[in-house]
Amino acid sequence: MTPFNIRPLILLLKKNKEMINELTRLIYEHSKFSTETFGSNRNPIGPLKHLLKEVQEVIDEPSDSEEFADCLLLFIDAIRLNGHTFEDIIYAAFKKLEKNRNREWPPLNSEGYSEHKKS
Repeated sequence: MTPFNIRPLILLLKKNKEMINELTRLIYEHSKFSTETFGSNRNPIGPLKHLLKEVQEVIDEPSDSEEFADCLLLFIDAIRLNGHTFEDIIYAAFKKLEKNRNREWPPLNSEGYSEHKKS
């Protein structure tokens, strides 16, 4: 397996500093809203179950950007409530991407997705 390369993340952060600032503000604002509205004594299961419903709404109406936004906000909430930092998730995503690059992928199925071959 190729070692994890942090360079793409560093370049992304430098290139898109304004968007990173906006994402940081979104995370902060949503976390504040969520805590004030739903309380602080929660776990990530509720938002994740709600996320399942919202994903179906995206499937039903993929051109609606607000449905994607619902998914993003619920995902942000679940990450925070589970105690992960967003840095943890970004690093994990790059590691997972590298792992996926080294897997064998069959052609897309009739539903439009592919699952890697099991080793």
